[in-house]
Amino acid sequence: MNGKDQKSNSDTNNLYLNSAKDFKPNKFEDYGYFFFPQRFGNVIKPKWYEKFLFYGNSREILNKNLCEQNVEKCIENHPGVKLLLSAMKSIGCEANILRHFSCEYCDKAVKGGFDPSTNQIILCHNRVNKYTDCAEILSHELVHAFDYCRAFIDVENNYHVACTEIRAANLTSCSIMDAISNDSALFHFKDAQKECVRRKAALSLQMVRNICKERAAFLLTHSF
Repeated sequence: MNGKDQKSNSDTNNLYLNSAKDFKPNKFEDYGYFFFPQRFGNVIKPKWYEKFLFYGNSREILNKNLCEQNVEKCIENHPGVKLLLSAMKSIGCEANILRHFSCEYCDKAVKGGFDPSTNQIILCHNRVNKYTDCAEILSHELVHAFDYCRAFIDVENNYHVACTEIRAANLTSCSIMDAISNDSALFHFKDAQKECVRRKAALSLQMVRNICKERAAFLLTHSF
């Protein structure tokens, strides 16, 4: 990893490091929190027809219950999720299902995330309602949680963020078969996984740091 990615502003009063609590992005910084409106107490009010269709409950309540059930099933049964949770426990970061996992309403652009300020994995219950999708998101975000546990990651350093996005894509999103099926250069399958990692890590980096495609590519090239 390279040196700290420099900011264009001089606001350093609210540094957001791993140990920070109750962090709220200032007007200069963008850490992707707008994707998760309930992080800061925003209430999602049910529409009138939802109360009618869902017997007085909102769709949000039903989605949240389903999400929590899928999280519990994944923790108990999914091999990849169980392996990552075991790895975290082995380095002193045992996860608690009630404390470290949160099913929330999110912007439609995302399906989940990891909040380092609270050490919580967020599952978007309005976007993830299948067990397989839940397992995929949990696995990806658990890699981030593991990285934040085992190493000092400065979230203001985009090279650090690029490194953990590369690891998450490589370990959970880009199997050889997945890479080949999504790569137009079928006969260059030896490079397919590497390109899959670059592609998915770049997309994640653009989302969580609101940076352009070119900047994401630069950061990944110097972190790969």
